[in-house]
Amino acid sequence: MKEFKLSPKISEGDLNLRIRRGKEFLEAGHMVKYTVKFKGREIMYPELGAKKLKIIEAELAEVSKIDKPAKLMGRNMSMTLMPVKAKSN
Repeated sequence: MKEFKLSPKISEGDLNLRIRRGKEFLEAGHMVKYTVKFKGREIMYPELGAKKLKIIEAELAEVSKIDKPAKLMGRNMSMTLMPVKAKSN
């Protein structure tokens, strides 16, 4: 499993980079976990983290399916994706 950690205030370019790398891992057959870490008062706006995870989910819909949906646990919100089908070597 590969994990990406991000902030609810991540810039669009950085988010696109993590989506692109996640797609590469999914196409290689790895499971991918995206975790949004809330710092300080950011925890008061969990909808910002959920919005970022929805964007990721939509972008990776053709190569993945949700293993564990987005869930807030403490100060982290995470979602796990699994590949639709793994490449055979």
